[in-house]
Amino acid sequence: MKGSLKCQTRTAHTVYDDLRRLYGLRGLSDGLTVFNALMALPCHPHRIQEFVIKWRAGVSRLLACQYPISSRLLIQQFVSHLPADAPAFYSLRAGLVSRLQAINDTDFNAFVSLSQEVINLDNTFRQSTPSRSTNN
Repeated sequence: MKGSLKCQTRTAHTVYDDLRRLYGLRGLSDGLTVFNALMALPCHPHRIQEFVIKWRAGVSRLLACQYPISSRLLIQQFVSHLPADAPAFYSLRAGLVSRLQAINDTDFNAFVSLSQEVINLDNTFRQSTPSRSTNN
């Protein structure tokens, strides 16, 4: 017989595990785990882009599992995790309140724009800072 089909009995648990593996997060508990991981993520001054990438992935995962979160809260937390002593972000911090007032709680594109601005500021600041050579 050509191309015979084989039936395989699968339990509900196996099907659930396969679906979870295919589609990722399960809901509120997974969303809370992602949110807590973002809140604990340190931002090292020389690894700003890595930090932004991890935050973008985390926010994407929060949205995928429909975690109830405000874009304003995410933006505020994101900025508060940036290095406090980095001059590149002084202007960003100074205008944060007015920026937050101007966006909607569900405007996650505002987070994407802000995170791109952080990358641009970091790149500009690094390019304008003379590199130090170590002559011994």
